[in-house]
Amino acid sequence: MRGPTDAPRGRRRIALAALGVYGAGLLLVVLWPQHVDRDIVPLIERVHEWFPPVTHARVEFAANVLLFVPPAALLAALLRRRRWLVAPIGVAASGLIELAQDALLPGRTADLRDVLANGTGAVLGLLLALVLDWRRARRLRRAPGYDLAGARRA
Repeated sequence: MRGPTDAPRGRRRIALAALGVYGAGLLLVVLWPQHVDRDIVPLIERVHEWFPPVTHARVEFAANVLLFVPPAALLAALLRRRRWLVAPIGVAASGLIELAQDALLPGRTADLRDVLANGTGAVLGLLLALVLDWRRARRLRRAPGYDLAGARRA
């Protein structure tokens, strides 16, 4: 028989596994010897000709924001009571990535704008996790026969 804590433990395992897989992919992207977007630059330039607001700098910034949303949301789900740590962890991880790229990868360039974008993504990931938790709690409050912990009332 399942108890009220089984589901959160299961979700925690899934979040941890997803964070590990995403983290491995993220490391592959950030430690790739050359810029990973070099093949898409011609497409961005063609789009820019037709729609000038689309620039390489804006696409790169948006991509860096989006890159950190999923791991931040997953980390927020794991940290629960210490979620506030997600933003500083995201900024610190991004700073370390940029330092590693600068020191170890001659084909890559370190950029403070990447740290800003990644930090923004970390904050957005945290906000996403908070909204999802709020919606879940709201749904549970409205469900007949369930308390906030998700356990069936006697």
